[in-house]
Amino acid sequence: FLSGAGMHAGHMMNYTGMDVMARFRRARGYDVLFPMGFDAMGIAGEHYATKIGRHPADVARDLIKSYSEMIDKVGWSVSPETRVATSDPEYIKWTQWMFIQFWRAGLAYKSALPMNWCPECKTTYTNEELEDNKCPRCHGIIEKKEKMQWNLALSKYAQKLLDGLRDVNFDERIKKDEINLIGRSTGADIDFRVGDDVMTVYTTRPDTIFGVTFCVIAPEHKLLRKWLDDGRIENADAVRAYIKAAAAKTEIERTDATREKTGVQLQGVTAINPFTGREIPVFTSDYVLADYAYGTIMAVPAHDSRDWDFAKKFGLEIIPVLAGGEPDKVWEGDGPHINSSFLDGMNKEDAIASAIKYGTEHGVARGTVKYKLKDWGFSRQMYWGEPIPMIHCDKCGWVAVPDEQLPVMQPHMMDYRPTDSGESPLARATDWVNVPCPCCGAPARRETDTMPGWAGSSWYFLRYLDPKNDKEFCSRQQMERWMPVAHYNGGHEHNTRHLIYSRFWHHALYDLGLVNTAEPYARRTAQGLLMGNDGYKMSKSRGNGFMVADLVASVGADAGRVAVLSLGPWENNVVWTDGAMAGVQRFLKRVENLSDNLTDAPMTAEQERLMNQLIADVTERIDGMRFNT
Repeated sequence: FLSGAGMHAGHMMNYTGMDVMARFRRARGYDVLFPMGFDAMGIAGEHYATKIGRHPADVARDLIKSYSEMIDKVGWSVSPETRVATSDPEYIKWTQWMFIQFWRAGLAYKSALPMNWCPECKTTYTNEELEDNKCPRCHGIIEKKEKMQWNLALSKYAQKLLDGLRDVNFDERIKKDEINLIGRSTGADIDFRVGDDVMTVYTTRPDTIFGVTFCVIAPEHKLLRKWLDDGRIENADAVRAYIKAAAAKTEIERTDATREKTGVQLQGVTAINPFTGREIPVFTSDYVLADYAYGTIMAVPAHDSRDWDFAKKFGLEIIPVLAGGEPDKVWEGDGPHINSSFLDGMNKEDAIASAIKYGTEHGVARGTVKYKLKDWGFSRQMYWGEPIPMIHCDKCGWVAVPDEQLPVMQPHMMDYRPTDSGESPLARATDWVNVPCPCCGAPARRETDTMPGWAGSSWYFLRYLDPKNDKEFCSRQQMERWMPVAHYNGGHEHNTRHLIYSRFWHHALYDLGLVNTAEPYARRTAQGLLMGNDGYKMSKSRGNGFMVADLVASVGADAGRVAVLSLGPWENNVVWTDGAMAGVQRFLKRVENLSDNLTDAPMTAEQERLMNQLIADVTERIDGMRFNT
């Protein structure tokens, strides 16, 4: 990933560790491909180019040149023929070609969805990209904004991505992060009638249905807008004011369990509990999110602390349906069912099964599996990204750019600032936008949104294998020889970003018969963060790190490489201090002094034993990436 400031401390640590592994494998007789490419597209490059007043393409070209020179100076044993860049036109061609294959397979679609919008950067982000629920680039407040945009059907692959973790050698923390992101749960969809409408609720505990005393709907929910438009809500002004206030809050604020619950009852609107026939009130509250499940909940205040707090604040009925706990306190444990009609006396598992069976038989509930994993919001309203290769025709709808016209490159624009309207700056290039429809020849318009920076980096490992191939993105022969990637290393921050995106991308290519393996990586490890002596992650803005060029100029490449690897265990966060080089200097002096003990005399039996023990010990340590011991 190209950083405008140059190669930094994180680059030094990550690639030096993998260089050790590559050299180690070669020394043991393996055929090793140690590639190096440049992730050169995306909003980071655009921001940096804007900051220095240059065009992103020129900045990317110069950075690739300077990074290549520094790679050679540091001495990483990368395979030079693999140095591709995601900004190369030939590379963009295949990224766009793959998108078109996904679209033809129903895995890419455009729809209106609530998205994370940064009013400063004027583009959208996925949940995974946010940092502390703020913009990952300017660190500003994120707003929810419904926008027409392209998406990739990541959620269709939730179970495959989960199952695939059984077949790979990933560090346990990495697997756990992916499992939590995918968020598989089993439960039931339950339909609550609200007048002529059906409000569906997903719950993992359908057995507590007899304790439901109210429902809550997210402020952004389409049903809520419908009821307002239909005039069914008597206190419409109060509800609209609450919706506006909720839109100004971040997701972290809304889901903070310690925050006092707020909400408004929808006067004139009630729901029918399908198991009891009772009429219950409906509220809107910002602790319910529109993009989780159906954006609605059935509230069981006796057994859920959030619902308990809400019920207490609004004076709502509380019906215990699980035995246990103390009087006038929420009970979130389990116990035999009570006050639950035909479920009375049952344990949790039996009651869940019986509730789903009853709901299915009566047409009001269905057993289901849900995932937290959402589809991948793929549109960006920026200039420096791969143009999405689609054309819209009023007669034909969306039409893919023909293969022979790929790649679709951005027109050269010096004013590539985002628009205030939410459109990509490419929308201003009308000569580029307006084209004939590839199908019928009628006037049509190019898509002006671009792809996220993750697009090109989701398949680069395949291009490394066959970078000069102009007939296909990678030959089957090269795939059969090298795939899956034997060892992929990266930071933990990518466990829920690049790793999940690239695994999905590869699974989709596999299902389309375009690659030879379902999983792209056989082994995945992660290093900890390199921290400054102030205890914070190294960064240019904090001034607590170092640039690779400065370190190499000061102490040399070898000393710098040893220094970053000797700070501590590979998987842990480690601290760089001003005295980090002192221990390295002593160690390298001892290595240099070994030459004084060299002799042509044959080894004694004891020396041979010690040598073999050393070889076994070092082999085990390098295999385990224990570079600091």
